[in-house]
Amino acid sequence: MTDEPTPGFAPDLEDEVDRLYGLPLEEFTPARNELAKRLRKDGRKAEAARVGELAKPSLAVWTVNQLARGEPSLVRELIDAADALWGAQEDALTTGRADAVRAATGRQRELVQGLTNAARDVLGAAGRAVSDQMLEKVSATLRAASVERAAQPLLAKGRLTSELEQARFELFPGAKAGAQPATRKDKAPKATPSRTPSRRSDETARLRREVKEQRRRFRELEATLRRLERDAKAATMKAEAARKNAALANSEALQRTRATDEAKAALATERARLAQSEARLPRRESS
Repeated sequence: MTDEPTPGFAPDLEDEVDRLYGLPLEEFTPARNELAKRLRKDGRKAEAARVGELAKPSLAVWTVNQLARGEPSLVRELIDAADALWGAQEDALTTGRADAVRAATGRQRELVQGLTNAARDVLGAAGRAVSDQMLEKVSATLRAASVERAAQPLLAKGRLTSELEQARFELFPGAKAGAQPATRKDKAPKATPSRTPSRRSDETARLRREVKEQRRRFRELEATLRRLERDAKAATMKAEAARKNAALANSEALQRTRATDEAKAALATERARLAQSEARLPRRESS
């Protein structure tokens, strides 16, 4: 799962949105709704709609966002280490040596661990329980967000919205961090050309499988979104109809109540007139 980068807001809104993701977790939703309400009042309906759709982070993601704000240099180092790991993988493909991969992996692991340790203080200061499960979610999100190109800017800004799965560094088979360095021999150059196309063919096949799976997930999510939109529209129409029916019912009830009151008043008046008329009759006729 990858956090897609949120298109930029207008300059005067960027600080507001950043502030939302820096708030205590329980304050996020009311503050977001208040901001959207203020934008609507100012006639900025499109921006209000976008702000209203900003997702509330989970506790683990909120913790990662606070780390990005409290330890920006460490988070920047983590992203740089992930970029170095990608570069080391590419070099390993052509050289067959995994020394740089192991070094970059070790640096990434070291930074993730340091930030995960810092997460204990963030959670404790917020009055939240510090569990191994929560710390693992924080650690996994840090690792994944640091290597996902689309998520890196959100991680750096402390504006992630959802947990990410741990990324797998097997983009280049044969350049795994645990692999032993290739031993160079006189006949090695003859073997290299025959191995490299195979590796690239395997990589292409793997990438095609990943793209196929991602397209399948995209289509499923797209279908789910359309269904939810239809359900939301139907519910809105139903609620609107119910409000109209309720308004009509209230109006009818009010009219009937008013007519009843008028009838009561007319009856009382007529009763009084009848009593007066009967009183003027001779006693014999009135009886």
